[in-house]
Amino acid sequence: MGKATAQLRIERPADAVWSAVGHFGDLDWYGNVESCEVDGDIRHVRMQGSGLEADEVLFHRDERARTFAYGVVAFRGDTKVPQRDGTSVDVGTMVGNHRATITVTPENDTSCTVTYDLELDDSADELLSMTSLNYQAKLDRLKRYCEA
Repeated sequence: MGKATAQLRIERPADAVWSAVGHFGDLDWYGNVESCEVDGDIRHVRMQGSGLEADEVLFHRDERARTFAYGVVAFRGDTKVPQRDGTSVDVGTMVGNHRATITVTPENDTSCTVTYDLELDDSADELLSMTSLNYQAKLDRLKRYCEA
């Protein structure tokens, strides 16, 4: 598996950040989400503007350790994501080959580190790079959301 990690320090207590990021069905911090519905361990996400929909399964969630892992199990709509250089990357290859883990680790009483680990099939180097950058941008958004 190819692996990447996005990580960021947030100047808020770990419990406060976990309350923002730790609920599988609450993507207020994520951005670009038109709707999110949870049915059991499956999250149905519709992205704004693209019409792309994803189904993601929750593999595990540990409230005490402040971590959860999920993976993409289906896409609907155009899975070709345009890149700045005019090319596109097919995110459809993530189905069944994607595992993301979000962990909130306290540093002290007033700050924490959030880690967004990503695992993809070895053959998905371009997708791994794009998704890793996207996850770092999501953490930047989470930081602004939590510190506001």
